[in-house]
Amino acid sequence: AGAGTKGGKLRGFLAEFALALGAFRKFPVTFLGAIAVSATVHFILVVVYALCARALNVELPFGLHAYVAPTLTLANGLPISPAGLGVGEAAGMVLYKAVGASHGFAEIPALVHTIGISVALLCAPAYLLRKR
Repeated sequence: AGAGTKGGKLRGFLAEFALALGAFRKFPVTFLGAIAVSATVHFILVVVYALCARALNVELPFGLHAYVAPTLTLANGLPISPAGLGVGEAAGMVLYKAVGASHGFAEIPALVHTIGISVALLCAPAYLLRKR
């Protein structure tokens, strides 16, 4: 019985996936807009990592952050610890050492987290008090 349920879930997922692809085929501007928004957000995240590194006097070429930032973002999304705290710092130690940073390994992602939490807290009243 378990195998049939898994197969049904897989078929349901594939059907929904095909439906989503069909929607993008019908509305390519929406698809391209989503890609543009995603690329913009990722670029901004790379800039934030680069600025945090610079604030901590870690001299690395900007291009290296384009490799490190998405990997650290993925590591932060792993549901290993609450809100990914600690995971990103540990990954930062490994990645920043690997790309040749001399210091600031865990501090860079910690500063990025601090900025993210601060922005979220500053914006929370506007979100929570908005009219529905």
